[in-house]
Amino acid sequence: MTMSLRPAAAVLALVLAGAPSGAASPVDDYTLGGSITAGYRNVDVDGSKAKYREDYNLPSGPRLFNLDVSGTANDPVKSSLDRFHLLVDTPGDEPVSTYLLDAGDRQHWDFRANFTRSKYFYDVPALFEGPVPGDDRTADLHQFNLIRTNGAVDFTVWLPNLPKLFLGYRLYQEEGDTTSTVNIPAGDTFLLRAPLDSHMHVGVAGTEFDAFGTNVFLQQQYRRTIRSIGDHGPLKGEAQGLDPTDASTLTRYDAFGSEHVDEPVTTVRLRRPLGDRVELTGGYFYAHADLSSQWTTSQDATTNVPALAGSSHQVQDGHATLDTNVADVGATARITEQLSAHATYRFDEQWQQGEFDQRGSTGVLSTDTGNHLSLHRLTGDFEWTPRRDLALRAGLRYAWRLANFSLSGVGPITTQTLGAIGDARWHPSSKLSLFARYETAQVDDPYIVAGDQLRQPPLPGREITLTFRNRGSAGATVRPLDWISLGYRFIADSRENDTFAARSIAYGNSASITLTPLPGLAVLAAYTRRDLEDQADILFAPTYVPTTARQAGSEDVLTSQITYDFGLFGQRWSTGGHVFYVNSDQHWSPRFEASPGDIMLFELSRIDGGAFLTYRHAWIEPSLEFRIIDYNERVLPQNDYRATIVTVTLTKRFGTAAVP
Repeated sequence: MTMSLRPAAAVLALVLAGAPSGAASPVDDYTLGGSITAGYRNVDVDGSKAKYREDYNLPSGPRLFNLDVSGTANDPVKSSLDRFHLLVDTPGDEPVSTYLLDAGDRQHWDFRANFTRSKYFYDVPALFEGPVPGDDRTADLHQFNLIRTNGAVDFTVWLPNLPKLFLGYRLYQEEGDTTSTVNIPAGDTFLLRAPLDSHMHVGVAGTEFDAFGTNVFLQQQYRRTIRSIGDHGPLKGEAQGLDPTDASTLTRYDAFGSEHVDEPVTTVRLRRPLGDRVELTGGYFYAHADLSSQWTTSQDATTNVPALAGSSHQVQDGHATLDTNVADVGATARITEQLSAHATYRFDEQWQQGEFDQRGSTGVLSTDTGNHLSLHRLTGDFEWTPRRDLALRAGLRYAWRLANFSLSGVGPITTQTLGAIGDARWHPSSKLSLFARYETAQVDDPYIVAGDQLRQPPLPGREITLTFRNRGSAGATVRPLDWISLGYRFIADSRENDTFAARSIAYGNSASITLTPLPGLAVLAAYTRRDLEDQADILFAPTYVPTTARQAGSEDVLTSQITYDFGLFGQRWSTGGHVFYVNSDQHWSPRFEASPGDIMLFELSRIDGGAFLTYRHAWIEPSLEFRIIDYNERVLPQNDYRATIVTVTLTKRFGTAAVP
């Protein structure tokens, strides 16, 4: 990766040094600055290396950690390039790599390009407490090794006497190899390779201007998504399938699929004040997505049912469209100096239609489906500020939904919700700030899943929506002295539906403290605890008799960090450290596996701590960092690991500009 930066550095040097002979160098017109950090990282993992790779995946070896270059024009009026900034952070085979280029002229244009590449690895088979009688494989059969790339390029131009214009490009890319499964009817389950290649390209163009006292924002996007997916196998040594007692075999399985989605998206926003007391806002969003899909599947298999053995081949074609319309209208009116009213209305509508055709050795299948969803939402509230340090807000929210699914067989479904909101903020002094917020909602017509009366025993219909919801939050920020700050937050969330004995209760408490008692010394500590308790009646196969299921537990998170810049023996030093601690204790009942007992546990703790020391020499800055990560799943010790990470870096700073 360092080699790829040399051409860019050479071009930058030529541009800045390309003044005619005898003239002042363009370098003199800029205040330049930057830094480069390189070094060596050593990682030693004791325990589950697969789990460590999923969580952190920091590799050993020499590497470039950071390259940062910036410049600011000394006289922006004379320069068409006021500033530029190039940042390359942890390139190469790191879990996350970031590339940023920012440049512009404050009066005429702005350019920004930002790309982030991240790697995700998953191969952790130990997900169960132990072998279960009657099961053949208790491991997780899926693996992932993916690379994601997200990028954005934006160019904005301000021209005299013309609206602001902007152009942009977005990239969302996902590539990699995965392991999946396929089940052959009347046969066995087999492991397959499932490579993935997905790209979304987005073009953006728009403008913003003021006309007739109205601020107008217009944006047009065009999205193009291309996916190539498939299943190929079986994996080496897995032709017999997962069940050793089953005689089925899979000689070959190939499924090739591709999908294309074309989607133009239009956005319009308007904002217009009416005098000094009223402001109107409006918006409209329209998107039309057109999906085409093709699949070809071939297999050679031997199963326990002779009629399903041998070769098969099928071709699938699908086409679907989705139209989305969203319209917003809002108004704010200042009734008095202390009282204001807010009202908003949103209309959200979606139309979806699709067709599917399948042709092959198993016959011909053709079907089509569609749905229509419309949602009306109305919110109104009043905001009152009886004092400059006190603000109160209260209002109501109402929503009405109409849903019609072509294959549901139950006709249109209507749902209504009514909720209230309240908010209070009080700043009695510059050292104390308090707030409290409350929300509630009542669903009059919950969503119902249709049952299957032909199944034996019959599968009844059931509600799946929690119809009564309450959420409250409160907090305070205290700053008794200039060098100390205290914060506290509390959240309570409750949702219920008596029809199927459903109840979900969650509490969250968070406290933090920030200290800066000495110049160069900063200390941060925070603690968060979350408690939850969920229960509901579920239909437990094969009898489908309502059974109460419960999940309860808590999670504790402690974060602390300290940094200290100090002088010693006439030299500048920096030191510090961090400690992160997470503890989770969850349990479920009933146990869905066949092993003994009624409660399934999930308990884990993670400690991530480290310290560093940096010698800030004027010529070069050496630094040493030591870090330990201890991961422990008390129920699944196969996933436990301890990682010891030692990193030595050298940082060279140059120029006189402060790096952003």
